[in-house]
Order: sequence, then C-alpha cells, then structure tokens
Amino acid sequence: MSQEGLRRLKVLVIDDSARSREAVVEALRALPAIEVVGIAVDGEEGLARCLQLQPDLITVDLEMPKMDGFTFLRMVMARAPTPVLVVSSYARKENVFRALELGAVDFIPKPGGADAGSAVALQALLAEKIEIARSLRRANLRAVAPATPERTPRPAAARQRPEERKQTECPRVIAIGASTGGPPALQHILSSLPADFPAAVVVAQHMPERFTEAFAARLDRTCEVEVREAADGDLLLPGRVLLAPGGKQMSVSLVEGQARAKVGPAADGSTYVPSVDELFLSVAALCADRAMGLILTGMGRDGREGIIMLKKAGGTTVAESEETAIVHGMPKEAADTGCVDRVLPLEEITAAILAFARTGRLPASGSR
Repeated sequence: MSQEGLRRLKVLVIDDSARSREAVVEALRALPAIEVVGIAVDGEEGLARCLQLQPDLITVDLEMPKMDGFTFLRMVMARAPTPVLVVSSYARKENVFRALELGAVDFIPKPGGADAGSAVALQALLAEKIEIARSLRRANLRAVAPATPERTPRPAAARQRPEERKQTECPRVIAIGASTGGPPALQHILSSLPADFPAAVVVAQHMPERFTEAFAARLDRTCEVEVREAADGDLLLPGRVLLAPGGKQMSVSLVEGQARAKVGPAADGSTYVPSVDELFLSVAALCADRAMGLILTGMGRDGREGIIMLKKAGGTTVAESEETAIVHGMPKEAADTGCVDRVLPLEEITAAILAFARTGRLPASGSR
C-alpha cells in the first residue's frame, strides 16, 4: 500500500520519563500517516485521555506514579480495549510478559540514548510495530487479554520433570509457531497441559534476544509441563517444551538415535529469527506423521512453507481461527495453502493438541 493510501493512525503516548516520552513522540512524528493525538505522564492521566481521545494505538511505560502500566492495562481492556505497545527496559523482562498477559499486543525496548543511531533504531521498531497495529483485530483484544489465571508458582523440587533417558523411537512432537499475540496464547495452551503430557513440544515465537529466557522461565513456573529456552543438543522428551532462543534459529535432528534440538546463529539476511519455517521443515523431515504443526496469531508468512512440508510428510496441521487471533496474518497464510487440517479458535486448540499427543489423531469434531 502506498503511503498516501495508509489509514491515519492516532497514537497516545504515556510515560513519566520526559526523555523517553520525547524520543517516542519524535520517532512517531517522523513516520507516515501517524498523528500523536495526546501525551500523558502517568496511567491515571493516560486512562482519562484514552477515554476522551479514543486513539488507535497507545504506547505505555510500566513503572509510573499514581497508576502503573499494569493497572492501566487492566482498566483499558475492561473499559475501552485498545492496542497497547509496551515501552520497557531490558532489565524489566518479567514485567513485559505480565503486561502481555494483561492484553498488551507487543513491546519495544526503552530508548537507550540520544544519539542518531538510537533514534533511527527506535523509529524502525515503531514502524514495524505500527504495521502490526494496522493489521490486528481489535475485537479480539478482550478475548485474549485474560488468557488463563496465573497459577501460584510451585517450589522447583515439587515439579515433575521429564526423565533424561534414551528414547526407543522419536516421540510425538507438537511444533508451534507464533508472533504478535503469541505469548498469551502460548500461556493459555501450555498451562492447560498435564504433567504427564505424552508428547514433546517445540516452539518458535518471534521475540528478540534476551527475552526468551525470561519468557520460558515464567511459563515454567506456572505450567505442569517443563518449559525451557532451548540449548543446542537438548533432548525432545514427552512433557518438555523447548522454546527457540531469540536471535537464533532452532531445528530438530537425530543425533546418535535421539531426537534433539539444534540451536545456532541465523543465516545472514534471515527474515525471521527464530523462524517457524526452519523449525517446521526440520520437524517434517524428522517426525513425519508423528508431528503436529500449529500456527498461532502473528503477522507475515512465516510457517507457510513449513505447514506445506509437514502435510506432505504425513503430519497433522492446525491454524488458529480469525475468531481469536489478534493478528490473523500467519494462520491465514497457512490455511490458504490448503494444507491445514483444522482451523480452530484458541479455546479448542488445547483439546486438539491433547488428542493428537495421546492418539495421533485430532478429535472428531471441530471447524475446518
């Protein structure tokens, strides 16, 4: 679409730091078809301006006086669901995932400096996230925001962990790909799996470096299955979820008769890191009909080729429906290949995963 044809996007900026606020506003104003309609210095003022101005997108800091970003998110999603982009420091990774579970659609690192390079990087990040904001389904913000209630973390010693033992055959594998809106969708699905889940899970979630480790740790504390950021050589085991590290590529392969994760640097020019396609193609080659591929919410085409190859290899394929996907780009691209067995809303996907893990087949009922 030409710049002239872009829908004008109204943005509200909320941040108690004058320096960060000014950096975000300046970067936004340099982008086409963007209008900064309001500025607020805390969540309380931000909520009032949101209800008054009805912006298309909000950027918000999390640590603010009077009303912090978490309270702001709860109130906005309850009263006027609006796409929210979190602006947070790398040191506050845990807070980012809490905000995503409360309904924020994405995040960017807090501006790091006043030099020209930092300003250009911030502008590029905002441009990318704004494209997503133009594509997301606003009506689904309320549906995904609650995700699942967070469980009380259990002591590490009380959690059952998969036994590191030699597998006589490759376990059934659930391969999941996601981007924007993926973290709360993954939380919803993985927290519903039992400790004795009989399949291995591998996940490629588009996420930058330094965030996937914290995301995996957060999921591990609140899920019955084991969740870890994948390391090169990790075994694929029933009841274990391996999350591709941000900034790297993950695939699976057979090493001395054992199904293991292969983690390494991305090739120059890679569009998606980690890549859903790269993961799915390797799962198709290794697991064939013992694999299920699932494409969740996200923008772009990543996963399209992987779904085709999984289906050709005899695997089972599922895509999230437009009914619940925050951004329907990736699941739509997958479904449009004609290689997707089921198109399901988020609340039906866990049942499909459980059925496949236990029987190798999808439930008899479900939408196409």
